[in-house]
Amino acid sequence: GEWGGGEWGGGSTSIGGVFERTGKQAGRWYDVWRIGKDGSRQRAPISHQQLLSRASLFPRDLLTFDVSSDAIKESSTTGSRPPRILVREHAILLTAGHLRCVVRQGEIFLFDADRPMVADFARRLEAKLTRSHAVESAAASNTAHWSEAGANGGGSEPLAAGDALD
Repeated sequence: GEWGGGEWGGGSTSIGGVFERTGKQAGRWYDVWRIGKDGSRQRAPISHQQLLSRASLFPRDLLTFDVSSDAIKESSTTGSRPPRILVREHAILLTAGHLRCVVRQGEIFLFDADRPMVADFARRLEAKLTRSHAVESAAASNTAHWSEAGANGGGSEPLAAGDALD
């Protein structure tokens, strides 16, 4: 797709949504949901390098999500992982309970896409953003309609109570 990812194929080993690929696409990859500002939702892998580049992050920033470390694995199984918010110039990294995400202007990457709680959150977020985007689009369309009417000499009269809005 437009944001990288690609097919799952090829040799890989997975640990908690992070996996290593061998062959042509060797390296660390993440299983993520990408949710756009319009509510569009896609599940696909994204490489460590693609994520660093796309979100203008440093490798140390993603240590927050390194589920291969023993401390993170232990805390994620006990549920005692402390919430973290890491603010960078072009992204916010968030870890809270079962959620790990990178938030950028216009998109969110939710990690551990294979976990049912994350998939449920992704579906709910998609629905809310889709509704919000539809409302914004309708409002922008209405604003354009009223602006055009005002420019053409119509619509300059104040509305009285009970006047219908088209």
